[in-house]
This record gives sequence, structure tokens and C-alpha cells, in this order.
Amino acid sequence: MTLLRNAMGWLGGHVRLAIEYALIALLVSVSGFALWQWGHSQQQDAERAELYGKYQAANVAIQGLVSDNQAQDAAISALKELRAKDAKAITGLQKDVAHADRRSLSVKTTLDQLEKNNARAKTLLDIVVAPDVGCVLDGRACPRGEPPHASSSGKTR
Repeated sequence: MTLLRNAMGWLGGHVRLAIEYALIALLVSVSGFALWQWGHSQQQDAERAELYGKYQAANVAIQGLVSDNQAQDAAISALKELRAKDAKAITGLQKDVAHADRRSLSVKTTLDQLEKNNARAKTLLDIVVAPDVGCVLDGRACPRGEPPHASSSGKTR
């Protein structure tokens, strides 16, 4: 208690000095806080600038992905159109092949019936066909010879 009494006694005589020390302490504290606040503000500005740069880079990347996605959508649409055209062409080819098969079977059946029922037709059908003509009927590659537009004398028309 004597220490406190001595401090109060000293303070009582030096009130102005105590107020000056308090004001100096307050000024140093406020200056320190202002300096800390300024540094913190600078740090936040730097972080904000860094985040904005990342945002810009991400935005550019997203725009690139969007344009790539649009290009892929266009390619997919084109491929779908091609697939539809191919499916239509394949269906047409399948119908043509089925029709050709039916005609071939019909011709074969007719020839078989003709061969059974008509002796003269059987005799004609039993004749050996020359290879130059047979290749056309069989669908084989014909031997190379005289061009189709050449006459029997070797002169062209």
C-alpha cells in the first residue's frame, strides 16, 4: 500500500506530466494500429488482385471450354446427320439386295421349271457357254480382249 500511496502522491504533483505520457502512449498506440491497419489493407489488396487474376484466368478457360463444347455439339450434329443418311442408304441397299435375291430366286425357279417341263429349253440350257459370254452371266471378271466397241474385223466404229 505504501507503494500505491507513493505513486498517487507523485502523480498528484505531476498531473500534467502523467497526462502528457498518456497522450504519447495513446499517440503511439493509434499510430501502431494505423500502421497495422495499412499493412493489412495492402495485404488484402494484393490478395484481391491475385484472386481477380485467378478469376480472369478461370473465366478465359471457361470461355475456351464453352467454345470447344459448341464446336463439339456442331460436330455431333453433323455426325448424327451423316448417321441418318447412312442408315437411309443402308436400308435402301438392304431392300435392293433383298429384291435382287427374290428376282434371282424367281429366275432360278422359273429356269428349273422350264428345264423340267420343256425338253427343247433343257437342251438349250445344257449348251456350254463360251467364257467370254459366261463371265457376263456369272458376274466374273471377263478376260481382256477386244474392246467392246470394236467390230469383228478389228476396226473401230
